[in-house]
Amino acid sequence: MNSNADTTFSDPQLGDFILNEDLDWFQGSFVFQGRRIVLNLEERQGIEVLRKILSNPESFLESASRYAAGKLLSNSNSWGYDAWANEIIAANNLPQAMTQTELEGWLRKNRPGTRYVPLSADDFVRRISIKSILVWDDDSYLLSFDDGNLFWGHEIQVDGDLPRGFIAAKI
Repeated sequence: MNSNADTTFSDPQLGDFILNEDLDWFQGSFVFQGRRIVLNLEERQGIEVLRKILSNPESFLESASRYAAGKLLSNSNSWGYDAWANEIIAANNLPQAMTQTELEGWLRKNRPGTRYVPLSADDFVRRISIKSILVWDDDSYLLSFDDGNLFWGHEIQVDGDLPRGFIAAKI
């Protein structure tokens, strides 16, 4: 049987953490810009990594969001174009197999001025929001972002560690 000392701890900067026995890691939360961010630690010692990355949360999370935009903006615009094109095709009873060139020709003829406007990196950053941070037992971390419907509700993840910073971004 676990004692209370084994299942909970408190950090003066980040608050209380409770062992989630189903996941076998500690969970806490942090409020940033009015939003609750779930904090997960595979090992209690991961608190040191959390303290460092959240010492300036605004700068860290802005940098993480910009990193994700740099890695995923092209994919987001591709997904966005596909959704936009499918809406145009469906709304106008056009053939589903219509190519991009055919659609653009149809639009020039039938809907002058209608075009897809790709997102900028700033738009991407404004749309996503941090949901959770997980620190693994090797002190690497995983940031999970709500995608702001850029990828039809899929989660955006940014991997990193303290020595190298951000390493990868994926959906």
